[in-house]
Amino acid sequence: MSSSGRTQLLFVHGIGGLRDAERERRTWLEALADGARRAGHADAVSGLTQGWLSEARFVDYSDLFSDREVQGGGENDIPGEQVEFLEALVRDAVDEIAREAQREADRQRSRRSTRRSGRKPSD
Repeated sequence: MSSSGRTQLLFVHGIGGLRDAERERRTWLEALADGARRAGHADAVSGLTQGWLSEARFVDYSDLFSDREVQGGGENDIPGEQVEFLEALVRDAVDEIAREAQREADRQRSRRSTRRSGRKPSD
């Protein structure tokens, strides 16, 4: 969580040419929102794209990889326990985002229900 209390999304690109970080962030956020919509989580889509559900950042290291061979020979020498840790970290992050999306969807449904019933939120 960030200091604002919102979940943070961190997008990290793979190998490729130089990137426009803001354009990439927006594109990736829209792709994530499209996936959420297709998975039946349409309530979270505007929260993702408008930024009130999470803070999204795109890490841009593309200038570090523009020279040939700066990433080494291409062999994966990451120890298995580190791979397992990273996989668990990503799973936990995805689970937390899903829980926050569900909480926000519940709050939105509650507000809509309250407005439809004509009650004041404090009733």
